[in-house]
Amino acid sequence: MVKDRILGNILLVISALIVLFNATIVTDRLTDPFLYGSLFLLAAVVIAVILLKRDSTPQTGVIFITAALVNSAVQIWGGALGPAAFLYPLLFLWMKRDSIGGPVLTIAGVLGAIEFAAPVISSTGIKSGSFDLSSFLDVLVGALVAGTIPLVSMSAVEYLTGERSSGVHRSKTIGEETAERTPQFPDDVARSLIPIIKTSTGAHGIFLFVRDRRDVWTLNEFAADS
Repeated sequence: MVKDRILGNILLVISALIVLFNATIVTDRLTDPFLYGSLFLLAAVVIAVILLKRDSTPQTGVIFITAALVNSAVQIWGGALGPAAFLYPLLFLWMKRDSIGGPVLTIAGVLGAIEFAAPVISSTGIKSGSFDLSSFLDVLVGALVAGTIPLVSMSAVEYLTGERSSGVHRSKTIGEETAERTPQFPDDVARSLIPIIKTSTGAHGIFLFVRDRRDVWTLNEFAADS
């Protein structure tokens, strides 16, 4: 719908502004980090839980605004090297649900860039215009480690969810078992056509191309006497 698309674009713009503020360390000026971090995290949970109930496949803007709010909470509480780093695996785990799609790699890259840029800008004086090379070298290693944490979190969630989905045996439902027992194309077509063809032309079978699950086509003969 047009209304949902407009709302998604508005949320994308808000997400970009939040990301810009996080990268330029505007959150350093907050007087009560615990309170403001809790508010950002609560807002992310509200969007992720309440608003998604009406649409199990949300717009990209909803996913981006949730990630931006989580990133704000992490930044306020000390960045990716702080105690709130566990929020990143939870974010990607939420994004990897079957009902949610989205630019996971893009969000992980943006979060990684923020986690790298934020401590560099904060410690080296780039924002105030007084660049200090020694401070830059001091925080460089920590900034690089912080920048990889979102990517590592995404990779860990991808690996663990992939291992779990490949190792779990899913029992078939009654509908799936019925569908397997019901003749499908081309078998049902062959069974219907062969008696007619045999009666009218005297042919003892027909040839039909069959495609398997690997998209491999084979030419199968369906005999009238089989």
